[in-house]
Amino acid sequence: MVFDHLRQGRYSVVGTLFGPLWPPLWSLYKTACGLFILAAGFALLLQAYATAQRPAVVVDGPPRSDAFEYRSGRNGLPTMRIPIGGRIAYTLPWHIQDGGCERVVTRTFARGEPGYDAYTLSQQMVGRVYPVGRPGLDHIELDLPAGMTPGLWRYRASGDVRNCPTPRKPEPMVYAEFLVEVYDSK
Repeated sequence: MVFDHLRQGRYSVVGTLFGPLWPPLWSLYKTACGLFILAAGFALLLQAYATAQRPAVVVDGPPRSDAFEYRSGRNGLPTMRIPIGGRIAYTLPWHIQDGGCERVVTRTFARGEPGYDAYTLSQQMVGRVYPVGRPGLDHIELDLPAGMTPGLWRYRASGDVRNCPTPRKPEPMVYAEFLVEVYDSK
């Protein structure tokens, strides 16, 4: 009888020893695989959320220029003296965290000194697309816009990104902010 059982090939040592263990091991394997897939999906969702929350462009510090004067009572903002028709020149330390985004830079000159009407001049431009990590220190030079009169103006350069390969939080960030004292050189 034992020989008949062996001859038919239904008996194996592995099956006899590990047969009772297969169902619980298979169930444990399915559960572990399912948990791994859920954890990987959750980690990918968290990473996508974190990527969308961090800015594509990071400003590493305030603008730098040898022409800056630091005066008391100006809310800690540096002041740059420029004649009418002159140029603003400064260096901005910044870098790109996510390449392929189109940068939209809005430069605003606002005057609201006591005794004068509030007046704002602004211009918007689309910046170059840089790879990740660039440009580091970027030298920025621009002419004063037409219509600026002598007085104290607040310069503010803010930027936003659009058309990014990964979604980004649509929130403009301030690149540079300082005071510009425009004077008549005549």
